[in-house]
Amino acid sequence: MANVTPCRVGTRRLFETLEKITAGEGTMDDLDNMEQLCYMIKDSALCGLGQTAPNPILSTMNYFHQEYVDYVTGQKKPSIQSLKINVSVVQRV
Repeated sequence: MANVTPCRVGTRRLFETLEKITAGEGTMDDLDNMEQLCYMIKDSALCGLGQTAPNPILSTMNYFHQEYVDYVTGQKKPSIQSLKINVSVVQRV
């Protein structure tokens, strides 16, 4: 049971942080913490699912980092439609 804890709890924390960011309540520290958490999950997970679960977040943070920064700094507000799509995709994982 302890072997799945980093993935089970970590992915939940990632989801909560993404919700916080898309609600306009995120901070730059949240971005740093989310990236560190992604690598912690990847490094500590024993199964393939746990090792790849953070990949979508890491990929978007790599290729669209400015989008994250814009949400956190309030320079960009998400549309209701994009929020529905983003949250529904994460909830399925």
